[in-house]
Amino acid sequence: MPAEPTQRDVWFADLDPVAAREALRAVAELPERQRHLVARQAAGLSYDEIAAETGDSWRTVDRQLCRARAQIPRSRGRDLSGRAF
Repeated sequence: MPAEPTQRDVWFADLDPVAAREALRAVAELPERQRHLVARQAAGLSYDEIAAETGDSWRTVDRQLCRARAQIPRSRGRDLSGRAF
């Protein structure tokens, strides 16, 4: 099993308020399932805890959160650090 996410994987932790607001808007545009997973991770749950709660495998949780991360920059033209790309 892969290692649990590190602190740098915690969403929005190091963003300035403007970048965090943009990221949150992008999260609001995610499909409901991905929004739920992002919310659970933001609440501090581990991948294992999220998997147990949702009935999904650890790998499914990992893939869905990866897809959610990929959608956030594309939806606003910025990455999670707030930098334009």
